[in-house]
Amino acid sequence: MIVANSYRQAQDAQDSARLLEMDEALRQYNGEYPLPLTLVKGEPDDNSIPNFALDIVDTNVGLMLGDGCGLEIEIENGETEDSESVESPEETYLESVWPKEQRNADLIEIETNGAIFGHCWAEIVLTDGVPSVLPVDPTQMSVSWDPLNYRMVEKYISQCTGTDSEGNLVTYRKEAERSGSAWMVSLHESRNDNPRFQQVGDFIPWPYSFPPFFHCKNLPVPSEFYGRADLCKSILSQIYYIHRVDSLINRILRLHAFPKTVAKNIQPSNLVIGSDGVLFLVSASKETDMYHLEMQSDLAAARDKRREWTDELYDLAHLPGVARGKLDRTGGDSGIALKVLYGPAAKHIGRKRVLRTPFITSLVRALLEIGGKNSKAKIELHWPPVIPGNDKEAAEIAILKKQIGFSNDTLIHEAGGDPNEEKKKREAETTDMGNQLLTAFDQGKGMMGNG
Repeated sequence: MIVANSYRQAQDAQDSARLLEMDEALRQYNGEYPLPLTLVKGEPDDNSIPNFALDIVDTNVGLMLGDGCGLEIEIENGETEDSESVESPEETYLESVWPKEQRNADLIEIETNGAIFGHCWAEIVLTDGVPSVLPVDPTQMSVSWDPLNYRMVEKYISQCTGTDSEGNLVTYRKEAERSGSAWMVSLHESRNDNPRFQQVGDFIPWPYSFPPFFHCKNLPVPSEFYGRADLCKSILSQIYYIHRVDSLINRILRLHAFPKTVAKNIQPSNLVIGSDGVLFLVSASKETDMYHLEMQSDLAAARDKRREWTDELYDLAHLPGVARGKLDRTGGDSGIALKVLYGPAAKHIGRKRVLRTPFITSLVRALLEIGGKNSKAKIELHWPPVIPGNDKEAAEIAILKKQIGFSNDTLIHEAGGDPNEEKKKREAETTDMGNQLLTAFDQGKGMMGNG
């Protein structure tokens, strides 16, 4: 009992620390940074806090999912495997319960949550037996796992605070707890007048072998349940120091960027300004002098340090300048050159995709099982390329791949297209061309007949 209590206390302490880290990451993503310089009443605010956290997260999400979320999901059930560009029943069902437009929006939200908080979460919700995917806020999720196996989750807890119909503050909790080989779901509430959670209703059997919650790490952390965020402590610390040097430059320029006039051995009463702005010195002292005091430096060293720290920040985030559109053209755009330039970003995104692939695949399999479809069908995820290609080189490579046996479906996926959509367009073009030929033929017959 003592061991179990100690384990639970340690897990609670870990959850509390994790919540604080997630809250800080979210605040900075939303632009709420700690001020590097203390504000002085009556003085201008010299703090400069550009939102690097937002840029890092959004750039990573864009590289991960492509423009407009270019991830394609292909499902082969064996019957349509040899028929190119034919939509399987599983793909048709997936489109009905998780349409591509909604799927793209959900994946962007899930991916953004993962980059900020370090873990991706989703829930399958049943409405009259029909499933749907719901992205879940990672700050609302906690788990209890087997002390001997952190991958063996015993209980999922989703908790949020809202108001009831009467405007009273209520904390809602949904628990999914392992029961043998199945799962049981229960709902709980906590109110101001009674802070202890009370179960609402009976346990709800979850009639599937998988739990209603799905998760994966954003980036790998060895031997731990939760993953690492893109906005980790080292990134946020680096952002703070860039903000500080930016703010100090602002203050120095505000105070010293303009010349200051210095009058030596002159009383204020001896200064006379003429109507045309000419300054007259009224003094018999031979040591009278007036000159301008100017900055002797343009802060080049501070600006160089700022650029150095910014480069270090994006190196830590695995986002080279070319991935952010910040690199001048220094050579050709051959495939090898692009691979070298995008190397850090490609490796970073590759690690993420290793974790996302089973996460998304398990979601799709769960939806198929709920719908009574073949949940053991072959599922392939076609991710958009991280490295932009040279169109001419890509076309030449596609021709060579076709010659050695690659399918049209695979080549279209690699080019970022949807084989099913391309098939429909080809059929429409063929039908349209046939109609045009028939129309021309009919018109020609009419002309011959009239002649």
